Amino acid sequence: MNNADVRRAAEAALEDSEQVKVRRQLLSTSVRLTPTLAPELHKMIDACKEKLELDSKFEPYVYPDSQANAAVVKPEDGRVFLLFSSQLLEMFDEGELTYVVGHELGHHKFGHHGLPVRAVLKGAKVRHATALQLFSWSRFAEVSADRAGLYCAGSIDAVGRGLFKLASGLRGTKTNLAVDALLAQMEEIRADGIATGNDGDRGEWFSTHPFSPLRLKAAQLFAGSQVMTKGGTSLDQVEMEVGSVMGIMEPGYLKAKTDQGQALRRVLLAGGMMVAAATNDISEEEIDALDGFLGEGTVTGKLSVDALREDLPSRISAANTEAPVMRRAQLIRDLCVIAIADGHADAKERAVMVDIAKQLKVDPALVDETLEASLELD
Repeated sequence: MNNADVRRAAEAALEDSEQVKVRRQLLSTSVRLTPTLAPELHKMIDACKEKLELDSKFEPYVYPDSQANAAVVKPEDGRVFLLFSSQLLEMFDEGELTYVVGHELGHHKFGHHGLPVRAVLKGAKVRHATALQLFSWSRFAEVSADRAGLYCAGSIDAVGRGLFKLASGLRGTKTNLAVDALLAQMEEIRADGIATGNDGDRGEWFSTHPFSPLRLKAAQLFAGSQVMTKGGTSLDQVEMEVGSVMGIMEPGYLKAKTDQGQALRRVLLAGGMMVAAATNDISEEEIDALDGFLGEGTVTGKLSVDALREDLPSRISAANTEAPVMRRAQLIRDLCVIAIADGHADAKERAVMVDIAKQLKVDPALVDETLEASLELD
């Protein structure tokens, strides 16, 4: 929304949508599910409202469709409309449906309707790179909503079964191994290759929803976080891992021709050089590692560590503005790779990375977590 063209298009789309009377259309094309018609569904909605601390009034509707689908529609006259296809209500058990209800309420809670991606792209002439970022944002919005659904359902198995049914159209006993099947499929997708900036446009870059196996993996990572599990993984570590999973569907930041990618690469260059020079002597291994990230010949004698150190705050400011926390966390991980390229990471290198992590608003504990996973600190 910092992009003026995107903001104007979003505001115009929302203004146009105010002219459409959604409730009248719903009452004429679907059936409103009153508490008498669907008491269990209303109990689920009320339970999710309480968990997500929502005061909004929700009106559920069902419409005839052979596909399992659900949606939430922007508020109108104090009401928020929940739409369920007949197939979804017939296919999903209580836990799975609670996940779906929580997911849709999550979209509302997080204000996702404030950025209608399709309408923005239709109503504004945005750069190719901005379009990629809009689709990426939409996919991460689905991950956020999945977290709300998981929080409401309280079961990663319910999420897994729900995503399996949405992806396959199957029901009943065939979903018993849904979680394992989808997670195994994610590894096959990963093995098939991650897109790079040299691949040309790939269809998944322009998808508003993540692949179902990726959604499940992201939900599984969140289920193991300190938010959901006492003593669980730090949220910054989870965000980094989720960012890696979701990166399967978009150009990596090292190749992406976006403002975000450029801002992160500038920090990686300055930070990488500062890490490598922390012990005065920059090793050949560290130069090779930095060149490996940014391209052969990046590190030359013309680079001044002092000048890069002086410019680092402005580079970090741009990265904080352009990039979400999971991308900034990935950058810290990459700095750790540079630090250990020569086989060790000493206290001075660690201190530089901790300082950069703090400036990037990333939990500095991520530095030690990453280093300790690879080697013992000197």
